[in-house]
Amino acid sequence: MTSDADLKVSWLKEAVMLLDVRDPVVGAHVPGIMKQLQNNLAALERSPQQYPIVSSNDFRLLVLVIKSIASE
Repeated sequence: MTSDADLKVSWLKEAVMLLDVRDPVVGAHVPGIMKQLQNNLAALERSPQQYPIVSSNDFRLLVLVIKSIASE
């Protein structure tokens, strides 16, 4: 995640915000995938010196959106 972190976070944020959790093809898989992504991002947050992206607004927004989707 360290290389091109801003681009990766931006891409993930856009992709996650466009997910249609009510889509029957995708919807059943979304909560599990979001939970795994949430766990992976939480691991990055535990090492802010190694991953300075975690202090960015885009990263925090991404985490909030993923938590919201994972809890549905």
